Amino acid sequence: MITRFLSFSAILFVSAALAGASPNTWTVTTSKPTPVARTGGAVSSNVFYVVGGLSSGATTAAVEAYDPLVGTWSAKQAIPQALCDHGVVKSSGKIFVAGGRTTATGAPVATLYAYDTTLNSWSGKAPLLNTRAGAAIESIKGVIYLAGGDTIGGITGELDAYNTLTDTWITKALMPTARRGAVAVTVGTELFVMGGDAGTGAMTKVEAYDTVANTWRTLAPLPAARTRAGAGVLHGIVYLAGGNDAAGTTTSTVFAYDPTTDAWTPVSAPMPVAASAFAFGKLNGDLQVAAGAAGATDLSAAAAYTAGSVQFPVAASGDLVATNPAGAQFKSFGSPALNANGRYAFQATLVPGIAGVTTANNIGIWADRAGAPMALVTRIGDPAPGTPGDVFHALGDPVYDNSDRVSFRGSLLVGTGDATLTNYIGLWSDSSGTLSLVARVSSPAPGAGGANFAKFIAFALPDGGGTVFLAGLTGTGVLTSNNLGIWATTGGGTVNLIVRKGDPVYVNGQQRLVSGLTILPKLPLVFGQTRSFSPNGDLAYRATFTDGTSAILHVVTP
Repeated sequence: MITRFLSFSAILFVSAALAGASPNTWTVTTSKPTPVARTGGAVSSNVFYVVGGLSSGATTAAVEAYDPLVGTWSAKQAIPQALCDHGVVKSSGKIFVAGGRTTATGAPVATLYAYDTTLNSWSGKAPLLNTRAGAAIESIKGVIYLAGGDTIGGITGELDAYNTLTDTWITKALMPTARRGAVAVTVGTELFVMGGDAGTGAMTKVEAYDTVANTWRTLAPLPAARTRAGAGVLHGIVYLAGGNDAAGTTTSTVFAYDPTTDAWTPVSAPMPVAASAFAFGKLNGDLQVAAGAAGATDLSAAAAYTAGSVQFPVAASGDLVATNPAGAQFKSFGSPALNANGRYAFQATLVPGIAGVTTANNIGIWADRAGAPMALVTRIGDPAPGTPGDVFHALGDPVYDNSDRVSFRGSLLVGTGDATLTNYIGLWSDSSGTLSLVARVSSPAPGAGGANFAKFIAFALPDGGGTVFLAGLTGTGVLTSNNLGIWATTGGGTVNLIVRKGDPVYVNGQQRLVSGLTILPKLPLVFGQTRSFSPNGDLAYRATFTDGTSAILHVVTP
């Protein structure tokens, strides 16, 4: 949902937790029998496996599994060789262990092992293309990605992909920032690599790899430098927990990241124990951690995190505008609209006197588009499309569809172009791909026999087609019995009358005359989308009739 905090003049995106009781809390679970650091973990069939690591200075091949149903740990078949700083991930029904070191300070190795949890047995797989230790590891659709890490030749940014079905490796696009000790998660078809170090201490760098396009992009940095942390995804939100900071101190801090707004925020519930280089997994809808290190101490502690509501700033007073006008600052905001993709649109006021902003151009509408930074749709002082020589004088709160298109009510500056006190209000939308005029007061109303639009009462933007609006009429042939109608815009921008007061409607085989229409909330309270239409553009409205009856009608639009 969207929450507006007027006291801070900021827009916050709220991700509601879907988990059960006690949200935003850590629950201490049964400790792992053997303390171990520089380890890794994975979840398979709701069992959490902690594999290998460093115990009392020596590498171990031990595998211990936690079953949350009974709250106990059990020993499993050991890895073929003792390892630390290795990568552990589940893919294609098996748990894979990639690279690592056979001693605490030993050279990286290139081994790859697969563990069958049903047979409790290990098998060797095609070795890595390069020796690797401390690499970030993640699996996407049966392909394991290994990013960065230590090699015999030094710290690398190499990204390699292993196909679990063909037992083969291939090199992918080089990671922009070479590092070790980073952590990776999957978001859609992208691999997010976060934190790590390049030999000079923990970093804040976050980069995303598109597994389809084989390209990298830079994301918002971590709020604080971290290496050897743990990370997982709950309800579309990325959580990064623990790790070592830039000074090498072990932390318990948790950060959350919203991929839709590219924003990080601290989580108010830290881990029960500060830890780094621990096992991390998603277990029964919660994040599970176990073991790791606190400084020079090996840990056996385990805990589970249940997500709660997380608030991410989208834009706030004093923030710089990314583009158009670059360098300007937000001052205050209207009510935002949020679509099903988690992207947003809002009206905002800018601070005058900065980046060419004046009181004649300091109000605009901004929208968050897929694959692009938040961008200006239009602002006052800009030419108003579809009008001869007019410019915008005022802009209302927008509505936003799931194709990242906006619609809004605006007014023109009287005295410019042909704008007068009788025709200066209109509806605009970019649902056709470019910002265009939908309808204007005093302009002809399609299908209304020569009548003109008198006022716009309500509007919305369905996912299919263009703007839908309820409007009043004036002019030729308009009486109180036919002065109201509903219009819908096609994807190509054509406005069609759906129904008008006075129209005959057949209900259960009987003709009735419409005397009233209800659809959408009334202006100026633009709350965004409503349930008055379907994703394909069909409409539903309530009609009252001259005989005192009423009905709900479904309109199938072409």
